[in-house]
Parts: sequence; C-alpha cells; structure tokens
Amino acid sequence: MWKVHFTSETSGVQIRGMGDARFLRTDDGGKTWSGVVGSAGFDLRFANDNVGWSFRENGVFSYTSDGGRRWTARQTKFPATVKGFSLPRPDRGYVVGDHGMSYVIASYPLATRLKA
Repeated sequence: MWKVHFTSETSGVQIRGMGDARFLRTDDGGKTWSGVVGSAGFDLRFANDNVGWSFRENGVFSYTSDGGRRWTARQTKFPATVKGFSLPRPDRGYVVGDHGMSYVIASYPLATRLKA
C-alpha cells in the first residue's frame, strides 16, 4: 500500500501497488476493501470528505468529488517534473516541481503559474 486516507471513522481510500497502482475503498473502518474504477497515482490528498486528488508522474491527476467512489483522470501539462502537491480547499490545489516550478491548479484541468 502506498497511501491511505480516511474521511471518517469508517470511510477511507487507499492507493495500492506500484506501476499499475489502483484505488481501494472501505466503508467499514478498513475491515474490507473494494476496488474502485480510476487510475491511481503515487500520492493522495483530500480537501474534505468528498473532494480528493491523486497524482501520477506523467502529469495525470485523478479527481474525486464523491469521497473516492469514482475517480476521473485529468491530463495536465507542466514544464517540469512535479515533486509535490497540496489540496487545502476543494476548488484549489498547489503543485511544485523541478526548476522552481510553482502552480495553482483548479478542480478542473486548469493550471495557472504562481507569481513569486
């Protein structure tokens, strides 16, 4: 397992595996896990109980608005390798990467360069 995030005492999402990683979801506190449709990445962040993002190395973010029951992939082009991201609000995240790259990303496939 790579990452796990619980949105409540009973509901959680995890990313499991390498290369062809996949999403799993639980609604019973982790006693059982079920596969979820969507392309999982290597990192996972939630802004609240419903809105979350996962990121893969090739610039693909997967987005959920239903607590991880369904994930939608969104291709985003960045000029450098993404090294990390944060999701403090449901409608906005921040992406940083090589060579001082710094972007704000909306919950839709839209990116705007941040001014230093």
